[in-house]
Amino acid sequence: MSILRSNLDRRGFLQAGSAAVAGTLLSHNSACVSRKATSKCAASLGKEAAAYVEPKADLADRGMRVGLMHAPPVAGDLVENWTTFEKLARKAGAKNVDIFISPECFLDGYAVHYADWDRQRLLEGGRVAAKQYVPQAKSLARELKMMVVFCTTYTTGKRCYNSAFLIGSDGKQIGRYDKTHLLDHDLAFDAGLGIPVFGTPFGTVGIMICADRRWPETARTLRVQGAKLILNPTYGMRHRKNEWWMRTRSYENECYICFAHPTLSLVTDPESEVHAKVSSKKPGVLVTTIDLSNCPTKMFDARRPEIYTPITLPKELNV
Repeated sequence: MSILRSNLDRRGFLQAGSAAVAGTLLSHNSACVSRKATSKCAASLGKEAAAYVEPKADLADRGMRVGLMHAPPVAGDLVENWTTFEKLARKAGAKNVDIFISPECFLDGYAVHYADWDRQRLLEGGRVAAKQYVPQAKSLARELKMMVVFCTTYTTGKRCYNSAFLIGSDGKQIGRYDKTHLLDHDLAFDAGLGIPVFGTPFGTVGIMICADRRWPETARTLRVQGAKLILNPTYGMRHRKNEWWMRTRSYENECYICFAHPTLSLVTDPESEVHAKVSSKKPGVLVTTIDLSNCPTKMFDARRPEIYTPITLPKELNV
């Protein structure tokens, strides 16, 4: 197909279907952010999603204490990395943290890259995580009465994901997010199929893993579903430009972002400021309080989803 023909087809698609698609998007986005219609939005995202929820009255005014762990893991050593995770989780629990966040694939030390695990080894490691360590993480969350974001290679059936489990303070799984944007070594994983949000006692939160943050659509998809806090477990880049990206994502979406890396804990706020930051190779936990009731909505409310149709086109129709 020639470039001219492709562009003509694209123009025809836009002219013929733009109004209908825009109307669908507008009604869907309206449903997602409408406090009265959130259950429909959640249902459309599958069983891993939870509807938008308002924070509990007794928690709304006191803020949310977040704990971001930083510690370089040992590639491929699940036993050693679990020991580190548990030690730092207990440290966070002693500081009355509400939600504790680990870096990306912390349990296996991001073995897909740093231990050169092939697909078969990933599947095996993910099965061990599913059978032994995810249940341990749930028991730990219940014991400490603290929400936990536990990140690991995870196998279910014949599929293997780069996953983040959100576990409630009662030890029950609130949801699981599987990394959706895969590049380079991550291609050994299966890609996640959705970008859901999850309900917590403090309100709605979303998760994106590492490279997911490079695409602004990821954070925006979470925000239009009601997430005022986005958790970003990561193992990759942590340079100065990354800080600009995180501050920009927070500003674009008028929300908080918690970036948890093995040697950097970073929290950015809706005004694009650095709310809290610790850079260290020494194992530790950054603890800070954020106020989700303080998120503005001026720019968010002024969005015009009905004219954003081109970003929803299939890639084949992009110029």
